Amino acid sequence: MVTNDQRTQIRSYLVNQGAKWPVAEIGSRVLAAYDELAGAMEGPLTPAQLTFRPGPEEWSIVEVLSHCLASNAGTCRVAQSLAAGKDPERGEDKARTVTAKDEMPALIAESRDQVLRVVREFPENADLERTSEHPFFGPLNSKAWLLFLRVHTLDHANQIKSVRAHPRFPR
Repeated sequence: MVTNDQRTQIRSYLVNQGAKWPVAEIGSRVLAAYDELAGAMEGPLTPAQLTFRPGPEEWSIVEVLSHCLASNAGTCRVAQSLAAGKDPERGEDKARTVTAKDEMPALIAESRDQVLRVVREFPENADLERTSEHPFFGPLNSKAWLLFLRVHTLDHANQIKSVRAHPRFPR
């Protein structure tokens, strides 16, 4: 669980670095986070390993990856809408439950490609005044939402690594 101090610190990072860095720099940092996510998935994983939950309230690798990719798709849409000066449409992205390890690299690559498209199409005169409320970090503009993809993806890559390192993880 994220503490209020951590929320404040993350929000400050998103807002300040989002204002400071050009979109291309944000994009390269997000793509590096996707490399971490892909790395967390490297190696063989059995169906039992993919669905292993370290605790009753904790997510399996399948759940983490499904959530991460669905949420990132929604975040891309929010960043695009705000950059274009539009209020983003609200709605939940349906997580596609991935059950086969061999599907995962393609889904990660597809999500990564979506980020690349957003970065390439980001308008030079993007609206940086318009914001949209993030449920944890408050109002964020388009560049801060784009940078959130880095934080979110790295967090879930680390979560997958943690699941794989758990002492009861099936071997």
